[in-house]
Amino acid sequence: MSSSRSPLPARLAIEPRGPLAGSVRVPGSKSITNRVLLLAALADGESVLEGGLESDDTIVMRRALAALGIRVEDEGARWRVGGRGGRFDLPDHPLDCGNSGTTARFLTAALTLAPGPVVVDGNARMRERPISDLVAALRALGAGIEFEGRSECPPVRIQGGGLPGGRAVIDGRRSSQYVSAVLQAAPYAKQDVELSFVDGVVVSRPYIDLTLDVMRQFGARAEWRGAGRDERLWVEAGRRYVAARHAIEPDASSAAYPFCAAAIAGGRVTVSGVPATSLQADFKILGLLERMGCRIERAGERVTVVGRGGGGPPRGPLPPPSRRAPAPACAPSARST
Repeated sequence: MSSSRSPLPARLAIEPRGPLAGSVRVPGSKSITNRVLLLAALADGESVLEGGLESDDTIVMRRALAALGIRVEDEGARWRVGGRGGRFDLPDHPLDCGNSGTTARFLTAALTLAPGPVVVDGNARMRERPISDLVAALRALGAGIEFEGRSECPPVRIQGGGLPGGRAVIDGRRSSQYVSAVLQAAPYAKQDVELSFVDGVVVSRPYIDLTLDVMRQFGARAEWRGAGRDERLWVEAGRRYVAARHAIEPDASSAAYPFCAAAIAGGRVTVSGVPATSLQADFKILGLLERMGCRIERAGERVTVVGRGGGGPPRGPLPPPSRRAPAPACAPSARST
């Protein structure tokens, strides 16, 4: 069938423009938004969340929390979450998590605290994503969970009744989300929770450190213990989350685009709202841009990338990393992947 549209030219010229001069605030971090939504729901009292990301994953999480009896009010720039101290209503239908892995995994652990059975489900793609590593760890901590899907995938039925706690070995070689899911529910266990790892291996450790950081901001006590292959995670039971006002920091992956624009076109671009202590691993790109010849400036929570004098990335191999800590460093883990 013919089209009235003109075909693209054989050659399309793209003319760079610059230097740039601008200041932006990028959307909030998806990883932090879904963590904070769950912790606010588990806390006792109303939390105010500022800068949350509106995305498929966070919409699914808010809908699921509402089905569990958690009040979530959308005021545009901020959300109000009425936490119920670890208590949930029992929905009369399975929770549809769509294709949101964080929602399905985080709620599977959190719903061990429900007063009765709840089914966590998702779309066709979610029903192909194994969740057995998480289920095995929760069972080792005393939770009752049954697979209703095939190949150890959702839907899963969480029996509820509370999380006894104790020690468990978790397989963290495929996803750190399983680890984060257990950690976030652990303050509501009946006894302290200690997690060690199959073969001493856990992937994407920066996301676990991010989870620990958010948990502490809501009042939990959780930490790494031991070293090497004996390293493990410990969470104190009974030290529950406290409602808080929480500003969700910008998404590091999204911030990389305006940062790189300054490196490519020259000029200066500022991203606001970036804490100096951010644990998002993707902020490591600032160190890479510095090695490319850009200048990195920090003023409070504003980070500015100033492109090279001539504009454009350098040619040839990059110089080795500086031994000094870069000005906007976000304190990443040395074991990140």
